Amino acid sequence: MLTLEPYDSEQYKGALLAPITLDKAAAEKTALATAMDNMNMERKRYSYSSLNFIGEKYFIIYYPVLAAVCEGNGGFTTVLLDGINGNFIAAIPGKEIIGESGAWEHSASRFSLITHRCPNCGHDLDPGGFNIVFYCRSCYSLWLLDGGDYRRLPKKALKGAAAQGAVYIPFWRFTLELENRATGERHRTVGDLAKLMKGGDLYLRGIPPENPIVFHLPALTASNATSALKLANRICAAQKDMPFDDMEEFPLATFQGASLPLDEARQMLPVVAFSVIGRTDRKTVNFYNSMSVRDTAADLVWYPFEEKGTMLVDQFLGFNVSKRGMAPPDY
Repeated sequence: MLTLEPYDSEQYKGALLAPITLDKAAAEKTALATAMDNMNMERKRYSYSSLNFIGEKYFIIYYPVLAAVCEGNGGFTTVLLDGINGNFIAAIPGKEIIGESGAWEHSASRFSLITHRCPNCGHDLDPGGFNIVFYCRSCYSLWLLDGGDYRRLPKKALKGAAAQGAVYIPFWRFTLELENRATGERHRTVGDLAKLMKGGDLYLRGIPPENPIVFHLPALTASNATSALKLANRICAAQKDMPFDDMEEFPLATFQGASLPLDEARQMLPVVAFSVIGRTDRKTVNFYNSMSVRDTAADLVWYPFEEKGTMLVDQFLGFNVSKRGMAPPDY
């Protein structure tokens, strides 16, 4: 098994990084062809109409290759060796093989490498799989990887009942405004939402109507996307006022990592809004057709669940969700 480590510009400053010349579409075709070869479809006499990825994730790793230049009676030869196990790969005549392949350090790659260290104190940050939020164990700061930079985040956790076996799942919390583009009508409060929702007057009874509309969406790529969306729908439909604490330090063992970028969470807002409103009459359908969902505020909070066997129980509303379904996919 190979061990991956985060890129460090200081550690690898003397290395040449090969350019990325294969685009994602071509890489997919190569991977599918490799899968076909491994399954040996022809020998097993299987037939298929298409072969596709399901729930794919992509990331770039750099594999070390050693280039040893040897001189003999026939001139120079560059020997390429596997940098992990030392196995021979190929022998190529000449000694300027790398130089002849182009200026690698000036490659027009769309990818940029980022040093995985805390911008505040310089301490190494834990890689954390596909996480986009990283916690520094040295200075206790929290960082969101936003594009090519780290952006500092406040550490917020919703105030749940202290319970043994509590698990905290990251959620993007949005303060929303729903607008009918055709009429210009805007809906910003729980009272407005109650008028839109199916059974809203009853379901949102007891919630202050002047409260802003707030949606909570899981900030992770869960193994079971349906479970995550159902959970989001239930929490958003309840519109319960849930205060939070600013935390000094995260107990990492109970806090799941965030892996869903803010922009991708925003794309889910209309889908969840349709589900929360839950009506299909002509007037509401016309509203859907011209509905615009805009967030006026967004932040990342950790939501407490109580672990009970194979289930996680929402500490605010009592909803159950499969622990396995909310776990990150095993890529």
